[in-house]
Amino acid sequence: MVSYTALFALMLLWVASIPLFGDTAVGRALLALVYLGMMSVALTISLPPRWPRWWPLLALAIVLLPRIALSQEPTWLATAFELGGVLVAIVIPILLTAHVLGTADVTANTIFGALSAYVFLGFGWTQIYLAIDAFMPGSFSFPTEGPHSAFEYLYFSFISLTTVGYGDITPRAPVARAFAMIEGLIGQIYLAVLVARLVSLHSSRSSPPPSAPTE
Repeated sequence: MVSYTALFALMLLWVASIPLFGDTAVGRALLALVYLGMMSVALTISLPPRWPRWWPLLALAIVLLPRIALSQEPTWLATAFELGGVLVAIVIPILLTAHVLGTADVTANTIFGALSAYVFLGFGWTQIYLAIDAFMPGSFSFPTEGPHSAFEYLYFSFISLTTVGYGDITPRAPVARAFAMIEGLIGQIYLAVLVARLVSLHSSRSSPPPSAPTE
């Protein structure tokens, strides 16, 4: 049985590890490999049974591994990574959500599966923001001068997804603003409708049946 709880915990640990290990080449390589592993696991467990089990590993390796050696300077390889990362990272939460909704029994593990898809939404929108700024530099306003790391875009993505909105990083280009609005809207609908519904079903099934009235 797939442990979505472990996957969810690993993703949170990965995000927390970026500021600690992302400043060195070795640290970035390890973080990239872990990210590759998380995406590979998510793809493998969420794909329909008729799909080959090995192709997600090959696809992700082709798309993501070149990123390990990239610098902060824009290159054609970085641009290719951004486009490939957008496609892969957006497909994963869709597949995970479909897999969770197709589960017959709603358990705590199912709820963590939905939450894992929610976190992958933040990852996917990070790739979108990176791609937008790669093709249209200056689409975002940062509190400090560049170059800016991928973690800053990840931070902005989750701030937008959760509608916290600190305001330290702001979208300037219309397309960046549009995607920020869409992310915030999807984030709220996802939690308020899907996750809340799953929690309600889990609570109702976990509750003991009412006892028969006594005469």
